[in-house]
Amino acid sequence: AIAIVYSNGAWGNENVLSTATSHSQWGASVVFEQQSGDALVVWNNGSADVPYAVWNGNSWLQASSLLPDSCTAGANWTFLFQRYNSDEAILAYSDGAGRICGQHWNGGSWDSQTNFENVTTTFSELGRFFSGAFEYSSGRAIVAWESSNGSSSSEGNVNYANWTGSGWSSKA
Repeated sequence: AIAIVYSNGAWGNENVLSTATSHSQWGASVVFEQQSGDALVVWNNGSADVPYAVWNGNSWLQASSLLPDSCTAGANWTFLFQRYNSDEAILAYSDGAGRICGQHWNGGSWDSQTNFENVTTTFSELGRFFSGAFEYSSGRAIVAWESSNGSSSSEGNVNYANWTGSGWSSKA
């Protein structure tokens, strides 16, 4: 995965994020913080850590890793989305061991993480089976996903969890 900045009609400031990403999955996501204008990039690197980097408008800051959580097999599919008129963002991602997790970015750091669900269907069979968005006026966010754990009672059901502004709700 490579991040390149487009500014003033030219490409530059290339940052090689990883040479070990999986090309069969959407392993990189980017959002622009709405107030600061910083870019936040998250990617998979083929390891248990899920790295991220911030472009501050002038240079790439040192890459770091997400908060430790129960998605310990790296990130296969990623989906990063920002809150309108804010520097907040939510990352939803699946790992290679059948888990889907979420983390909240407060504009400067990751401050809350959760495991939404463990599923038994392999992600190569599912593709990206989750999405999310911030509600415009409340600032709450929702992450929704298909529950595909192989049992007839939950396969094909849609579950969701909310970011309440201070933490994650239970799945519903």
